[in-house]
Amino acid sequence: MLCCASVRDRGAKDMPSTVVYTSTIADDRAATTLTVKPDGTGQLTVGSNRDRRAEPVGRFEAAVPGALLRRLRSSVASAAFEAVQSEAGFLSGDPYRRIRVVSESGAELAVTVGAGANKPAAFLEAEQAVLAILQDLLTHPSLAMTMTVSGLPPRVEPGGALLDVILRNVGRMPFRLTAPSQWGKAEVNCELSAVRDVPESQLTLNDQKFAQLGAQEFVAASKPPADGFLSLEPGEGVAVRFRYAFPWPPAPYRLDVTLSVALNGPDGARLFDGNLVAGPYRTEVPLR
Repeated sequence: MLCCASVRDRGAKDMPSTVVYTSTIADDRAATTLTVKPDGTGQLTVGSNRDRRAEPVGRFEAAVPGALLRRLRSSVASAAFEAVQSEAGFLSGDPYRRIRVVSESGAELAVTVGAGANKPAAFLEAEQAVLAILQDLLTHPSLAMTMTVSGLPPRVEPGGALLDVILRNVGRMPFRLTAPSQWGKAEVNCELSAVRDVPESQLTLNDQKFAQLGAQEFVAASKPPADGFLSLEPGEGVAVRFRYAFPWPPAPYRLDVTLSVALNGPDGARLFDGNLVAGPYRTEVPLR
């Protein structure tokens, strides 16, 4: 059961020292967390880009612009925000958003709500202030990676199709990840998830398809792995090519590509775990 109670010290009136926003709305397995420290430094971890597919995942850090910082502090210090009650009845795995405010004295206020926009106005106002800071921090990547997919044809020919999964280091730190020939076995999984491209009212469970891109489908990488790893320096990218047969019933499909990845430092230390999502893409499997 997810804890939903707010912890408050209404007598504490000192300036909040830390504001922490956590959201699992995009992905209940990979949270987005923003921490704004007392000195105005913002630290952001984006565990999944499912809701912002053009954006990277990773870690981001910078000084928060003054206007955005004042907006956030004002919104979470208001009496209206203090009066917001957390929602009850969450089960483990339910998506949620939470704003925690911890003052210098140690007093804490925590408000947790579920999915959807129909929430107390004071919470939504504070959340909009948070999201403005989040958007600014996305332009200050420390350890970050993007993914795009190319090569998927509008119509799959006999023998399948070649797909290029293109990864790019858009941060300031080098990292390495497991070589594509080992995807699906250790630390990195690449999954195709597809649904028949018809009106939702016509869909059945049989119209959903899932497939892994791993060792059997791997063709080549534009940068050869070394010692079982792909290493990417800041600004460097790599195209990983797979061939997939698409052994699905004839139909048009919409598909997403999800990469669950662990990024390690040059010394092998784990730096980040997250999920990159690209799509939706469209293709058709014809009659054979």
